[in-house]
Amino acid sequence: MKYTIFLAAILFTYACGGSGLAENFKTALIKKNGQNFTITLKSKRSLHPASPFDIGKTYEDSIIFFIPRDTGIIKGEELPKDSCCYTATGTIIITGDKLKVDLSYYDTDDKILRADSWNGNYMLDKIK
Repeated sequence: MKYTIFLAAILFTYACGGSGLAENFKTALIKKNGQNFTITLKSKRSLHPASPFDIGKTYEDSIIFFIPRDTGIIKGEELPKDSCCYTATGTIIITGDKLKVDLSYYDTDDKILRADSWNGNYMLDKIK
């Protein structure tokens, strides 16, 4: 009986918000940074519940892309790569006040191409 309750609690936790799905905000910020630019994207993400009290809780997340220019097509290979991260493929496209992120990463551990959770269309807000 104890095991049945434990298993039911685990299944309930995952069914009620443990999926970690992201809801990306629709506005991106771009700012000149020396000779280059930064793009900041924000998102609301589901908290991975550590207890039943965490179910349904979210947190705000963000990412900063360092890009060489503020217009046109930027290939994923042009993005700086840290030693901690996989190399990006795909594009970031900036046209006027519109931004499209369409990046993937080759996961060398699992040998699979993974779409970036930040992919999508955004309105661009320029910070001077």
